[in-house]
Amino acid sequence: MNSHDLAEMLEAVAKILRSMPNSSISSTLDSVLSSIEGGKKQSSKLEMSTGVDELPEGIEEKLKAMSLTEIDQFFSENEQIFTTNNLTRLAARLGITTSKRQSRNALVNLILRHIEAGQMDSMIRAARDVK
Repeated sequence: MNSHDLAEMLEAVAKILRSMPNSSISSTLDSVLSSIEGGKKQSSKLEMSTGVDELPEGIEEKLKAMSLTEIDQFFSENEQIFTTNNLTRLAARLGITTSKRQSRNALVNLILRHIEAGQMDSMIRAARDVK
């Protein structure tokens, strides 16, 4: 870190402290900390309230009963329901590891490959049981 970078940071801290009422440092820092924590709690409540209920009930079983082309078509026809966030939630429900940086198409492909692998596994197990 350069001396000028530190000076800019200290100026920003000074502006924050000047905007607060003139009181003890500990109470000022406590109020800053509580406002930061309050913002985090509000954003996590917003994520929880907008996310979990958006996926249709029993979607995992419905997808497993479909063919891969039907699933792909289903996702493309319902893009408003299956957003990137909802596809990430669906992947988590299916036990698939994802990254926050994955695009919607990558998530759809990942889910398709997971379901395909499950279908292949069940076909192989059924073939073994027949013999």
